[in-house]
Amino acid sequence: MSPYMLGVYYRFQITSALSIANRLTGVFLAVVGAPLVITWVACVAWGQGAYDAYAAFLSSIAGQVLVLLCLFSLCYHLCAGIRHLVWDTGRGLAMEQVRSGGWIMLAASLALAMFTWWSAS
Repeated sequence: MSPYMLGVYYRFQITSALSIANRLTGVFLAVVGAPLVITWVACVAWGQGAYDAYAAFLSSIAGQVLVLLCLFSLCYHLCAGIRHLVWDTGRGLAMEQVRSGGWIMLAASLALAMFTWWSAS
């Protein structure tokens, strides 16, 4: 990376933030989301006591925050992946379309996460 990309010479853009967020949500899903699901499946296999204890954890405030973060990360990563698939077709590559598409993708991921949370509760 060029040293001129940082500091006063580089204007941080929404596209940069969305790209970094896409990578971070992928890492979060791999490090937190996947083990959360694997543990849930293991607790189902281990019996009613283990499942009840895990369900109690997921019902706590900390568990709900963790599930909500995983849900948003999944929705964001999904929408970003769809956006990249659209780019692979050669569409939406003009800078104005990239910026507006980023805001649309962010709004869609928030809406999808809120709708999923609402419909699951």
